[in-house]
Amino acid sequence: MARIRTTQADLAGNTFGNARNLGLFRDNSVIVDDAVGVNDRADFYRFTVARRCTGTIALTGLRSNVDVEVYDQNRRRVNLLNRAGTASEFTTGIAPRGVYYLKVVPRGAGETTYRLTVLTVKTS
Repeated sequence: MARIRTTQADLAGNTFGNARNLGLFRDNSVIVDDAVGVNDRADFYRFTVARRCTGTIALTGLRSNVDVEVYDQNRRRVNLLNRAGTASEFTTGIAPRGVYYLKVVPRGAGETTYRLTVLTVKTS
């Protein structure tokens, strides 16, 4: 499992165009530690799924309310993880081959660090 630490500086992109590339996913996972808040209103990530798979996205360790928006390669929103408060955000489902974007956004005026985990497993 790859781990990317970004606690010292915001290394995630702030738009679709400069989204942080998490790489090509083939039955693997990545963990990113970062933060969002008043001075960083959105973190964007991009990754490519090599073949149809079961994908899991989790956002944990929240101290304030944060949502995760999932977009396809055409930048159409395909999922929204928006549990209230500091509850962890989590989803799992079938992901066709292609490029995906994740947008991590704070709700309200709170600031928080977070741990983003993206996992893919080949489907039969």
